Amino acid sequence: MTTVDLLWDISFVVAGTQLSRATSVLSGAGLRECLDKNCAFATVASQADRRIYPTPAVHFHLNEEEELSSQLTVQLHRQEDRLWELQKGFDGKGPYLTNGPSQDLILASDASLPLCAERPYRGEGRFPDSLAPVRIPTPHRFLESMILLSVKERDLLRSNLWEVWIGYMLDYIIDNGLLQVSLLDEPFRRYVEAAHAWRPLREIVDEAERALGERASRTPTSVPWYSEWELNLQVDSLSLGLSSSKKLRAYHRNFRGMTPS
Repeated sequence: MTTVDLLWDISFVVAGTQLSRATSVLSGAGLRECLDKNCAFATVASQADRRIYPTPAVHFHLNEEEELSSQLTVQLHRQEDRLWELQKGFDGKGPYLTNGPSQDLILASDASLPLCAERPYRGEGRFPDSLAPVRIPTPHRFLESMILLSVKERDLLRSNLWEVWIGYMLDYIIDNGLLQVSLLDEPFRRYVEAAHAWRPLREIVDEAERALGERASRTPTSVPWYSEWELNLQVDSLSLGLSSSKKLRAYHRNFRGMTPS
């Protein structure tokens, strides 16, 4: 399954038990696994908590001759780390198993998805049928996954990434009728309703954490809470292209008001 990435990369979510196999398949296709411990995408525990993006379990560089900032990567993320709730019921049942737009998984070419975005920053639309099938979470399960990650990793710097995607979904997807809020599980539906009511984000996340319980147990970290200046800087950098929306800008201002408990 594909997973979200604000960088210009191709990211996939793979069950941990299939990670070696997926790596071998991509290596067999001519990609070279990056084993450089100093690479910006390397999985180094002492650095991962300070990064504004999720660190992949395995990654490959597509154009290594370019500067790192211009390189494209193919990334493999463990499903247990990103989409753990979608793992239930799908293990071992084939890579193309889907259960419809009102459920959990669809293909990126599903007819329920829009053909193309009419305005900038709203995506490229669904994949054409001529492309190889790619399985993705349905819009409501994707939003639920982002909320789960934002709660689970709220003490990590990369939680900003999940909050930006939640803001994107609220502003561009829900408000344009591309996601039915009624399909969300109750804790996530309350999150969306509270966000639309302009309640403080810290308060919303606190309530979501209590409601979700073990579904989103917080990831422990030894890294101290980052400064307000650092938080503002990271949110601004993640908002490239998205900040044209008044609602999203306000959402970010709300986020900046968070303080450590």
